[in-house]
Amino acid sequence: MGKEQKSTGLLPVEEELIYRVGWLIKLRWLAATGLLISATVLNFFLNIPIEFLPLLTIGLVVIVYNILFKIYFQRSTKNLVRKTEPFYWLAYLQVGADWIALIFLIHYSGGIESPLIFCFVFHIAVSSILLTRRNCYWQVGFATSLLIMLALLEYLDIVHHVEMRFLSIGGFYDDPISVGAVLSFLVAIIWIVAYLTTSVTTKLKQREKDLFALEEKLEKACRKLEKVDQARSNFVLGVTHELRSPLASIGSSLSLFDEGYLGEISTRQQKCVERMQERVECLLMLVMDLLKLARLKEGGFREQKTKVDIRKIVNLVTDSLRPQAEYKGIDLKAIIPSHPLYIWADAEEMELLFSNLLGNAIKYTSPKGNVKIKAWKEGCKIKTEVSDSGIGIAEGELEKIFTEFYRSKNARAIDKAGTGLGLPIVKRIVERYGGKIVVQSAKGKGSKFYFALPAHK
Repeated sequence: MGKEQKSTGLLPVEEELIYRVGWLIKLRWLAATGLLISATVLNFFLNIPIEFLPLLTIGLVVIVYNILFKIYFQRSTKNLVRKTEPFYWLAYLQVGADWIALIFLIHYSGGIESPLIFCFVFHIAVSSILLTRRNCYWQVGFATSLLIMLALLEYLDIVHHVEMRFLSIGGFYDDPISVGAVLSFLVAIIWIVAYLTTSVTTKLKQREKDLFALEEKLEKACRKLEKVDQARSNFVLGVTHELRSPLASIGSSLSLFDEGYLGEISTRQQKCVERMQERVECLLMLVMDLLKLARLKEGGFREQKTKVDIRKIVNLVTDSLRPQAEYKGIDLKAIIPSHPLYIWADAEEMELLFSNLLGNAIKYTSPKGNVKIKAWKEGCKIKTEVSDSGIGIAEGELEKIFTEFYRSKNARAIDKAGTGLGLPIVKRIVERYGGKIVVQSAKGKGSKFYFALPAHK
């Protein structure tokens, strides 16, 4: 419905009206067919005396005017955009025509003694769905007027009363009190049902309008937030671009002091330079992570997707990180199959994904620990699991670790220089390729990250 609303400019309530108008036309085919079949079965197979020809005529008339309604409905739907007035009129005409057909049907099936009188109740429910409360009451008033008029005409013998012997009460129309009591009861029931159904449907329609108005407000708010977020991303991207070169220059200058190219410096000065170098490296790391995240938010790195073998990416990343793992005495293992694991992706993004996950695992695993990466194909997915025996993540922090700049307490205790952007970048890349990353961890018991990406066909 949402897509239709955007293309037609109609409210959901108006779209529902159009659907219900078409639904009533379809329902009428069943009703007319059912009437013809029932009349035929009663007259020819069960030998029950009924007014077969009038009932047959009513069924055929209903089919004829339903054909006209169908043609009008199809023509109106061709010019649908912001023009629902024809459907309101069509709904009004359909309900009115059905009341007239029902009155004739009731007349030829025993008058107000007919069991078909309760079809009025069903049609009131239909009217309350299609029409406004006011128009529904007009239609119910029209229907009850027809019913009262039929009862009076039959009672006064102006119109011949068709008696269904197997249903009628003998001498019923000879007693004005009985006729009046039954008629009053029927009219009261019809109006009570009309009031109850319109009360419910009016509230539902109003609620739907309120929900649609709220949805529009939320969409506008989302669009504003997207613009603000885009402006923020552009600002961050611009600032980080401007900061990267000066920071790199400062780092190079400090290296000249540290390595003695600019003359001897005292031990105190040496320590001061080293601290400045550490701070500059932290800032450069933050700038680089911000640039990566901003590029991902804008839609990716190069948008050069190719057939990438995950095995090659895993081997490349593990080889680059192995010296770091060996320095800490960490057992780094890659468990991958001998056959290719192809996905359709940007190789640079995949390398960043695995570098961040494995780099974090090594960084937060104690010496003599172990880090393991597994990749395999299962169905139409390439599944990956990165696990470690590191410090783990407290249960209360698991939902926060993918938030930008957030770092868990035990992570901050081990490495104060982290940016808190590694895992948000990982999440962004995985979701960009239609995957979802899941983490299992407990404080002091290591972590396990798991995700699946669509395999290349």
